[in-house]
Amino acid sequence: MDVDRMAARTGSPEPCAYAGDEGEGIQMTANGVSGQPLQVNRGLLVGGVVLLGVGGVLGAAGVLLGSLAVVSATRQWVNQLDTPPSEMALQALHQARAATSAAAEAWRGQGNSKKIPA
Repeated sequence: MDVDRMAARTGSPEPCAYAGDEGEGIQMTANGVSGQPLQVNRGLLVGGVVLLGVGGVLGAAGVLLGSLAVVSATRQWVNQLDTPPSEMALQALHQARAATSAAAEAWRGQGNSKKIPA
């Protein structure tokens, strides 16, 4: 195949060439990429996938152990409290309701007072 026909076939204005010996060669396109499929080292690829899987399992185990440590520490802290958290929440709710009622009564009471003319 001559250079002009190769350029017309690849759609590139640049001429293409053959690489290798005179009798046999690998067809190269204008950008230097051969038409042969990519050769991947399967041993390295499998090793990488295995290491990635092992790392994922170890990471998940680390997250699980860390979570268990936090839950255990939280339970110990709650057990050491004098007042349970649920009772503390109820007290805070009653305080908030009392404060809201007092503010509402004060606001309603302002409407009944006489305004001082300026």
